[in-house]
Amino acid sequence: MALWTEVAELARRQHGLVARRQLIKLGVPSASVSKHARHAGWRQAHRGIYALPGAVANHDQDVMAAVLRLGDKAMASHLTAARLHGLVQLRPPVIDVLLPFECRGRLVAGVHITRTRTLKAADRCVVNGIPCTTLPRTIIDAATVLEPPGIRALVIDARQRRSLDLGRVARRLLDIGPIRHSGELRRILVELDASRVDSVLEERARAALKSAGLPAPYPAPYPVRAGGREVEVDIAWPDRKVGVEVDGYGGHAGRESMDKDHRKQNALILAGWTILRVGWDRLAVDRQGFAAEVESVLAAAM
Repeated sequence: MALWTEVAELARRQHGLVARRQLIKLGVPSASVSKHARHAGWRQAHRGIYALPGAVANHDQDVMAAVLRLGDKAMASHLTAARLHGLVQLRPPVIDVLLPFECRGRLVAGVHITRTRTLKAADRCVVNGIPCTTLPRTIIDAATVLEPPGIRALVIDARQRRSLDLGRVARRLLDIGPIRHSGELRRILVELDASRVDSVLEERARAALKSAGLPAPYPAPYPVRAGGREVEVDIAWPDRKVGVEVDGYGGHAGRESMDKDHRKQNALILAGWTILRVGWDRLAVDRQGFAAEVESVLAAAM
């Protein structure tokens, strides 16, 4: 009984999956694994990988199955890892798995295997129970399959979550050496490190204002002491006390975040600032109208 309790616990940690090699290691006789799987109603997710009854079939389980199938050194990578880190919302068309070069990559349906000589122990982490590449390594690998605008958006989104050190990415990229789009990624890292722009939406808003020929705002979110605390204005003209707050989908969702935004705006207004707001939809359909509003407020504040 204790053996099957261990099996159930292992499966719970692995999205309802167990590997044949894991069962044998726990003490299940090799000759009886397949027989027990049939009798217990286990579904075969991949050769030698079983899903226990009741396990929820979803993309994370598919990724876990692919990683388990390819061995203990395998890890989710590229856009699959980017999705696990929350940077890609859509399900990638294939599951990307990274293996050390010395590991023999088996052909697995729906799985793209990359073997590399540049893996280090520090490139590995676990997200939602699934072994995958760390965020810096994920950015580097994903850059090889994206075009420059996609690379830029991915890096900015990762940085917006305050979870990406651009310096770590640059140093790891230098260690790895030349790869597809490495020059473009290096240029993007340098640009973003200099501009300190943290949001894809903020960058687009700044681009719209620049295209309209408006005075250049402060090059980064501007710290303001307001309401007894320090807050940041996303896009600011400090000399005129004019600012723009950008409302992305991620950082402003939920009642708690909305209340925080309201308190911040009220504190800035009480401190003498004029604050405008802009979101994705407005920038998509009315960039000129948004820029005209900012121009009007800046002119009035002179």
